[in-house]
Amino acid sequence: MELREPFFCGLNQESANHPELDFSQYNTWSELIAATVKTLSLEGKGDGTKTPQTQAELYLLHQAQIENFPEEYKLLKDGQEVSSHSRLAGLAPEYDPVTELIRVGGRLRQSEDLDPDNCVQLSWTLKILLLNF
Repeated sequence: MELREPFFCGLNQESANHPELDFSQYNTWSELIAATVKTLSLEGKGDGTKTPQTQAELYLLHQAQIENFPEEYKLLKDGQEVSSHSRLAGLAPEYDPVTELIRVGGRLRQSEDLDPDNCVQLSWTLKILLLNF
């Protein structure tokens, strides 16, 4: 019987995640968006439908949702409902496959006076600002 010494075999792989931004460095949402565009190398990379600034906003909103509501995000993305105990349950959350964001549903969607896209983005922008500034 041959005995071998134990050894470690590991793989060091660079993460596909983008570097985190230190939100405390920015005084305004515009400054944060500009820094995100630069950090993600989005300058000059508009895709025809979304400007680099819009792509940066979507990235920040997406990250905030995944970090703060990981279970809800996964459930909604998989076409399931969130738990009635979730902080989001009262907002009638929906997953938008186009933007890959959780959106508020319910009565806001039915309002003739409000643009649902702006309401949703505003609510998540405020959430990011409140959590990180």
